Formats: sequence, structure tokens, C-alpha cells
Amino acid sequence: MVQPTLIPENWLSCREAGRRLGVGKERARQLAKKGELTARQDVRRVWFIDPASIKAWLSAKAAARSRRGQHQGVDKRLEGLARAIAELAAGQAELQAMVRELQTTTPNAALMRERDHYRAQAAAVRESALLLNSASRDAHAGYRHLLDTMVQQADALVQVLAPESLSDIS
Repeated sequence: MVQPTLIPENWLSCREAGRRLGVGKERARQLAKKGELTARQDVRRVWFIDPASIKAWLSAKAAARSRRGQHQGVDKRLEGLARAIAELAAGQAELQAMVRELQTTTPNAALMRERDHYRAQAAAVRESALLLNSASRDAHAGYRHLLDTMVQQADALVQVLAPESLSDIS
């Protein structure tokens, strides 16, 4: 509870504060009790309000109204932007349809089909080349093994057919 104190002379009654605020005396008293206005109670528990706090409160209200007006302006701009975006999206869809139509009805379409055909052929040739390369490696390894085996057999034949010693030759 607020302790009763001495009130400065220039402070206003709730009735006068309400008149300056454009509200009734009860609303002025509520604002004082909530602390939105600087106020004190006298010894009789009557509220008095500082005129400087009334000016501050009115300024804050005016600023809030101004911000609301700015928000309304922003809302209108956003609506305009949303409409512009919708129009652009419709235009983009129309352009994409035109591009698709041009791709299927112009000589470009034939060129693109031919390009795709050659790409498919190139992919098939590449796959064949990879298989051939792999087979070539396998064959090379097989031939290498066969040659190694033949060299071993030749060495063995030389051992079998070779004279036991040099004396056998003479």
C-alpha cells in the first residue's frame, strides 16, 4: 500500500488528470495505481498525479499510434509485394511453358534428341572399352603365366637332356 505523503502544489487531481488525458477520473486513478503515471496519495488517501508523467504518457501513446500507423503501411506494402510475387510466379510458369513448347517444336528439339542418342552410344562404347580392357588384362596375365610355365619346362628339359658332366661330351 502506498504511504500518504505531502503532494507538490502543481500536481493534479484524478479528475483534472483524466481531463488532460482524455479519459475519466477512474481511468486516471487506475493508471496511477498501476504505476503508468507518477502519482501519490495525500493524508486523506486522495490520488494526485504529476503533470510531467501525463505528458510522458501522452507522448508514449502518440508514439504507439504512430507505430501502429507505420505497421499498417508496412502491411499494405507487404500485400502489394505479395501480389507482385504472385504475378511474377504466374509469369514464370507461362515462360516455362513457352520454353517447353519451343524445346519440342523447334529444330533444337531434334538436335537435343540426336545429342542424347550420341551420348547413349558413347556410354555403350565406353562400357565395351572397359570390358575389353579387363579382358585384355586377364589375357595378359594368362599369357604371362603360360610363358613362365614354358620357361620352367624348358629349364627342366635342359636339365634332363643335358650331359651329366662335361666328360660325357668328350
